[in-house]
Amino acid sequence: MWRWLARGLLALCLVLGVSAFSMVGPQQALWPTLNGWSRLGGTVYTDDPARRDDLLALMRRANNEVAAFFGPLQSSPRVILCTKESCVRKLIRGNPAPRGLTYGAQLMIIAPDGINQTILTHERAHAELHHMMKLSDLWDQRIPAWFDEGLATWLSGDERVTPPTPEDRARIERTVSFREWGPAVRDMTWQRAYGAADALVREMADAKGPKALRDLIRRVDQSEDFDSLRAELLTPVDN
Repeated sequence: MWRWLARGLLALCLVLGVSAFSMVGPQQALWPTLNGWSRLGGTVYTDDPARRDDLLALMRRANNEVAAFFGPLQSSPRVILCTKESCVRKLIRGNPAPRGLTYGAQLMIIAPDGINQTILTHERAHAELHHMMKLSDLWDQRIPAWFDEGLATWLSGDERVTPPTPEDRARIERTVSFREWGPAVRDMTWQRAYGAADALVREMADAKGPKALRDLIRRVDQSEDFDSLRAELLTPVDN
């Protein structure tokens, strides 16, 4: 009986493994070489190894820009740099695919039109911020979605966003969870949504400087309340 049970479990595992390998999704990044992706160095892979030097140079600049704010980087995500649509179609559903997508602190997927300094820095900033997140953030998010997206937009210096109206700022300020972020982007257009998030973070950075913003992130990581810390940061200092 136990022998047949073991065989059944093995067969189930094989079926699940084959299904996972054949399905579109980020799980494809678990076996990069089987998908034809070449390792460029560290945790960076691509479908075009001939571009090794310029792709690694872009990635280094993105790392440096994010480290200039955070300090020494703590995350080390696997990065898949797709130069062809066929590469993206193994990893991301939807048409068109996003220029860049980051899963926690573990994985960055970059589409062909995302292989530039702005997108790489944006996604690398997400990975570094996500490094501090815990499993409980899935149901009790300590860092609001607007701050996550606004910080990445601010650090990347994205010039494509639209200056927000007061209504845009108010709308985005209510997007605490990532479940709320998607509908807001669809309602407002991404330029307005990301522009509003960028403005909210920029306001915090301008109030008392990037160091105070880094300190806020550190204190949230130590279980202090984001909204209280934000209010403290935005309170003018008496002369």
